Amino acid sequence: MVNQARLVVLAGGKLTGAGSIVVNNGNASGFENYNGGLIDVAVFNNNFGRFYNYGDFKVTEYKATSMESNFYNHHIVSISDGTNGANARIYNTCQWYCSGNLRIRNYEGVMGSSLIVGGELMFSGSADGTNDATYVGLEAGALVKCNTLYNNGTSWTGPTSGGYAVLDVEDKITYLNWEQDHPENGGNFENNIYAYAGTWTNVPAGNGYQQTDPSDATNHALSIASYKFNYISNLTGNGNVKIVEKGNYEVIPASDDFVLGTDGCTPGFSIKNDGDQPSDLPSLHVMAEDLSVSDASDFDFNDCVIDVFYVDANTVTIKLLAAGGTLPLRINEDNNWEVHKLFNVDVTCMVNTGTKYHTAHAPYSQVDGKAAVELTLTGKTWSSDQNTFAAQVRDQIKLEVYKNNQWNELKAEQGEPAAKIATSVNIYMKDNDWYPEEYRWPWEKQNIGELFRQYVQNPSMQWYITK
Repeated sequence: MVNQARLVVLAGGKLTGAGSIVVNNGNASGFENYNGGLIDVAVFNNNFGRFYNYGDFKVTEYKATSMESNFYNHHIVSISDGTNGANARIYNTCQWYCSGNLRIRNYEGVMGSSLIVGGELMFSGSADGTNDATYVGLEAGALVKCNTLYNNGTSWTGPTSGGYAVLDVEDKITYLNWEQDHPENGGNFENNIYAYAGTWTNVPAGNGYQQTDPSDATNHALSIASYKFNYISNLTGNGNVKIVEKGNYEVIPASDDFVLGTDGCTPGFSIKNDGDQPSDLPSLHVMAEDLSVSDASDFDFNDCVIDVFYVDANTVTIKLLAAGGTLPLRINEDNNWEVHKLFNVDVTCMVNTGTKYHTAHAPYSQVDGKAAVELTLTGKTWSSDQNTFAAQVRDQIKLEVYKNNQWNELKAEQGEPAAKIATSVNIYMKDNDWYPEEYRWPWEKQNIGELFRQYVQNPSMQWYITK
């Protein structure tokens, strides 16, 4: 279309075909473009203009190739590819769906709206030649869902009242141009936003690769909810951004008539309900170090990693997660509960301590990906009070290493360097049941202080910390 020509499709009208449409009429008042019926074409290029959609907008490829390409959606958008939409400024009140990859500049979503991307969602930098900051603004009840998010310095602002907006990323969030000393360059999340993601990674400024420093847990396969929250808190600025696991507590109700790419405005979103966490389920992460504290070459506290869960006054469940030592180490004075035996490996094999970041040399070996081993311990008395429970776990579940021809208990005593430490376990709801959050313990040869600085920075800290 020539400059300052207008495109108007009235209700009941159709514009279909295998060709392309280019809207190129600027943003001056009086030259807006409208669709109240059906547009179904191969390529639609909103090339510097204002386009208002009140009908069905279905195109194979969506483009926004010039500055200030504004798209105001009030009904259904369904596209297959949006990789050439770098200058798109989208204002959405209903459903915007892209089955493939989508690149845009700015996005605003109102209550009950959804932006759903089957592939990669990338936010542009100053691709349109302006100095305007790239941003996302979300009202309460707005949903952004994608497989992968590349956050190129984008600031996300959620609502300050009325509820939460949701960012749901199935695979991972990558912060492009992230810098250790200037995390704000990678993007900022503020106010009431629930964020769900599989993993979080960085791409340092000026480099085309992801960080591989083992101390950066955001790149590790075992990095999940608890560490992600600690990490993103460095990027959130002020507000109530929360990292959550999916569950059954409704945050955004689904449209009754929702069909992806066809009808309805949002599929809804459900998460855990923090307020409903059971108060009678104390639990603990326990990490132990089998070498003497004078041996500074290995202070990673991964030689025995267990979770302990209160069941009732006479029962606890123990889950063995990792065995990073190469000496016999047993739980509860039971030789059948020797950690390597429980994992069905030789005592010289390190289990679930990061083969990607440390290489074992003969006669030692290592393996990752071993499933947790669950044990049931009865015959002792347990309290449902978290702090009392922590003291009972310390005193009643012995961890012992065999060296110098005898079993030696790994202790955490007042005034002595601790050989075992513990942190609290958060609980979340999933599939109508309660589950502990997952967390990451140190990799082999990674100092415990890199993940749990509370133990290093607080000389009075003993045995147990709450999150």
